[in-house]
Amino acid sequence: MFDNVAFNVFIGLVFVFLLYSLLATIIQEIVARWLNLRARMLQKGIRRMLQDENVTYKLTIIKIPLEIWKNIVRFFVPFSGNEHSFFKIFYNYPTIKYLAESSWNSKPSYIDASNFSETIVYLLQGSQGSGNANAAEQIKHVLFTCKNVRGVDGKQVDIDKETCEHLGRLWNDAQGDINQFRVNLETWFNRTMDRVSGWYLKQTKLMLFVIGLIIAFNCEVDCIAIYRLLAKDDNARNNMVQLAVSHGSQQNTTSDKTDDKMLREASTAVQADIDQAGQILSVKVANSDSCQVCHFFQKQRAVLVEAENKLIKKKDSTSVIFKKNKNQQAELSLLIKKYEPACRNLPQASLFSWGYLLTALAISFGSSFWFDLLNKLMQIRGTGGKPDDKTATGTDKTSPPVKPVG
Repeated sequence: MFDNVAFNVFIGLVFVFLLYSLLATIIQEIVARWLNLRARMLQKGIRRMLQDENVTYKLTIIKIPLEIWKNIVRFFVPFSGNEHSFFKIFYNYPTIKYLAESSWNSKPSYIDASNFSETIVYLLQGSQGSGNANAAEQIKHVLFTCKNVRGVDGKQVDIDKETCEHLGRLWNDAQGDINQFRVNLETWFNRTMDRVSGWYLKQTKLMLFVIGLIIAFNCEVDCIAIYRLLAKDDNARNNMVQLAVSHGSQQNTTSDKTDDKMLREASTAVQADIDQAGQILSVKVANSDSCQVCHFFQKQRAVLVEAENKLIKKKDSTSVIFKKNKNQQAELSLLIKKYEPACRNLPQASLFSWGYLLTALAISFGSSFWFDLLNKLMQIRGTGGKPDDKTATGTDKTSPPVKPVG
């Protein structure tokens, strides 16, 4: 078994990051489900496909906050001011509309490429069926004029110029073949969804960082202080490694396909593990209270020492008051000695510590990263080093060799 102080400290830190990453991931998943972030990110991707936007490349300091606020509003209210747009009638078409889960989640969080291409073709060809010989002519006419696309409600809308031009290129590449046009639409959709997946990953990392920062400050998870404690305290380090070993073989608690019950159970389990790790690291409330009591007694002793110095200056060191002062100092010293260990073991954290920021950055990597890293560390720790000759053969390699017989 590979056993090293620095290696075990690293395992302890990784395990702490894993626990709080799991907690942050669970919170992020709850927020994402409540705000329907996956569906909103999908709407953002399809809006970029089907709706032209004025892109401003030169932003001043004043315009940057306004642009950020505009993007946030557009993300949560994507159809505001777009009631009569190609993007709106796309989402109102039955092949897309009824993919939604409920009236609360009224927009789907996933659309297949075939659903996308099928809906676009239906909208462009209008009342002409796909088997009708006039369907191709109708699509060609709509993409040439960029007008009179009829939705299910009978309202006609125009296609934005840049979007219409791109659809026209895809139609020209298909050489008038509707089936090939669908293939081109699906390729376009899949490439865009690859970008959307990257956008959602960035959003998730940002949310995890913010949640991690809140957790770090609220729970006082200072990774620098924890590192110092694990490096100095052998018992804390060994207990933390044993706790990591006992959890290393377990499955990752979170996944994309989780319901509310699984999230509650995972949250309870992770909170129990965090409490257990907190007991090892001596960051429980009881120790915090003991530390406060210790500081109170230290302040009282400092007041008595100051009073003693004044009596000495007055040359009154033989009075009853002076002797009573010394006795009270001795009693306070015994109490401080009793409560001081709990205060000594607590990681010292100021109002702002770089350890909080580092903890939040570590949490933003996600629970999967730390779970995989912990498993790899457990494998390295379990392999061990090369045994010495004495252990391997049962003899001491320093002993003199036995002379051969004969």
